[in-house]
Amino acid sequence: GMFTSSHANRWYPVEYMREIYHAVDKAFGGKDPGLFYELGRHGVEVSIKGFLRFLARNLMSVEQLLKRTNAFWKNYHRGGEIQTSRVSKKGNRRILNVTIKGFNIARHACIELSGYIECLTRKAGAKDVKVAEKACIHKGDDVCSWIISWEE
Repeated sequence: GMFTSSHANRWYPVEYMREIYHAVDKAFGGKDPGLFYELGRHGVEVSIKGFLRFLARNLMSVEQLLKRTNAFWKNYHRGGEIQTSRVSKKGNRRILNVTIKGFNIARHACIELSGYIECLTRKAGAKDVKVAEKACIHKGDDVCSWIISWEE
C-alpha cells in the first residue's frame, strides 16, 4: 500500500495518512462538506510563507508557476507524479489540465488538492479561477485530473 514499489519511497506511511483523512472526515466532514477543499486552500497559505514565497517574489506568470508543479510535488510528496498540459486559450480564458498519477491516499486528499490548485493559481495573479475535476482514481479512473481555467 505504498505510493510506489521503489525502495526510496517505502518510508512514506500512506496507511497513516489515509487514517488521518478518514478520522477528520468522520469528526468534521459531515458538518462541513467544504472542509477538505478549505484545507487545500490553507495549505497554500502555509506553504506560501516558505517554499512558494520565492515564486511570488519573482512574479511568475500563472503558466510558469503551474509548469513547476512537479517540483512542488516532489518537495511535499514521495512517490506519484504531477503533469500539466500546455495552456490553451478559449476566448479571454486560459485552460490547463493537471494530472496526478500514483497518488492513492483517499478521496478527501483529491478534494483537498482541488482547493490547493485553485488557491495556488489565484496567488499567481489569475482572476476568476475555476477548478473542475475531470477524473479520480477513487471513482474508478486511472488517474486524478482537473481542468483549471482562469482569466489573466
